Amino acid sequence: MTTVDGWTAEQWTNECRHLRDALSALGVVVPSCLPGEPRDCGEPLLDHYISYLALLNARVVVMAQANLNPAQQDDFTQRVHDLHEQYEAEAGEHEYRERLLAEAEQRRRAGDEQQGPAGS
Repeated sequence: MTTVDGWTAEQWTNECRHLRDALSALGVVVPSCLPGEPRDCGEPLLDHYISYLALLNARVVVMAQANLNPAQQDDFTQRVHDLHEQYEAEAGEHEYRERLLAEAEQRRRAGDEQQGPAGS
């Protein structure tokens, strides 16, 4: 079953979990409330994805503001700008999204391989 932009519900779920893990690593506690999880909040996967991206962006910006002096903040801002341009130049929006999908699938497969066969 496909959802938004050709991603399956499983792909959206995996990406949301990766974002949630990144947030957790940065000290932002996000409840396990995706569809199908024990504390399912009823919101769609896309809403979770957007919220997690916004939280991650906000956390990174606040960290930069809190931990860097003004010159370092300017350097941070320039690097973000340069990386954004680099990603856009490497591939158009569609190709970049396809690469993200492929990377997500590789992460999923790597996770499946680490878990091993069911019941082992």
